[in-house]
Amino acid sequence: PWAARAANALALSPARIAARRAMSESAAKRHNDKLPNKGLRQVDDKHKRRTPPREMANRKPMNERSKFISRVISVDAVRKTTKGGRVNRFRALVVCGNGNGAGGFAIGKADTVRKAVQKAYMGSLKRWVAIEISPDKGLYHDVEGKFNNTKVLLRSCKPFKGITAGNVVRGVLECFGIENATTKVIGRRTESSVVYSTFHALSLLRTPEEISRSRGRKVVRRSRWEL
Repeated sequence: PWAARAANALALSPARIAARRAMSESAAKRHNDKLPNKGLRQVDDKHKRRTPPREMANRKPMNERSKFISRVISVDAVRKTTKGGRVNRFRALVVCGNGNGAGGFAIGKADTVRKAVQKAYMGSLKRWVAIEISPDKGLYHDVEGKFNNTKVLLRSCKPFKGITAGNVVRGVLECFGIENATTKVIGRRTESSVVYSTFHALSLLRTPEEISRSRGRKVVRRSRWEL
């Protein structure tokens, strides 16, 4: 009967079953090798390691960047209307520093938050600003920075008093390694304007040697709190 002939046609020999099983195992192995979490994998004796995917390559330098201090100041969603429709992207403002009188900031834009933060981080390393801080991790003198309608006042204070500031200015000072300061923001308080004003104020700082050289006098003490 036709049912018996169909059953015999569908029956597989042991050789064909083993061949199909081997094909499925090889396909599963190829699928696992394509996963991004696999990272560097062994190919053969001649070429033991293959170039990692782009995502893994971007993660690799994070161990080297751990010595820097970074603060994500703000992350905003931006939208652009084009002929094809609306394009949603993200904008991140990141401040980075070494904790010893050097730092920078940058703005990054990308399709995802992670890529935007990473792009801003890499840009902040290129815009580096170096300043001189006092031995007690403070400021030598009061200074005022301005950008558009925003003013930031940075005032020196006694040692071990800490930082009296908002979240934005505090993040910038921590990246530079400043631990004792009193701040005040006047005018517009948007994150980008406050960061620009803070960096302008830090760029105006001068050491006692520079001040004494400009005035033609000898340095007696390095800080107003040292008698």
